[in-house]
Amino acid sequence: MVTPLCLWKGISPPKMELLLWQLWKGKVMVREVLNRHGMDQLSNLECPLCNVEIETHDHLFLRCSWSYSLWRKCMAWWGVVGCSNNKIREWLEGWSGMCPTIKSERVW
Repeated sequence: MVTPLCLWKGISPPKMELLLWQLWKGKVMVREVLNRHGMDQLSNLECPLCNVEIETHDHLFLRCSWSYSLWRKCMAWWGVVGCSNNKIREWLEGWSGMCPTIKSERVW
């Protein structure tokens, strides 16, 4: 499994790099993952933000109407048009080609 190199270039805060790395590895504890690991206390696996789909990594960070609205605003602010990946891995791979090559070009 190859990780997008831009995750560790120091262009974002360490906390963000860690979150993105955990997303890449599928280790963020969303409801679907907690249920898979036997957390029987969860009676409802639906996303608490939209109550439409099961809360998965892909849904919570990309497809949820709340997240999608936030991403649309960010993309407009950054001047990016047409980013429509439905999978975290595809999204991260797409962004890895856009990473600044100079460490001083911080994103945040």
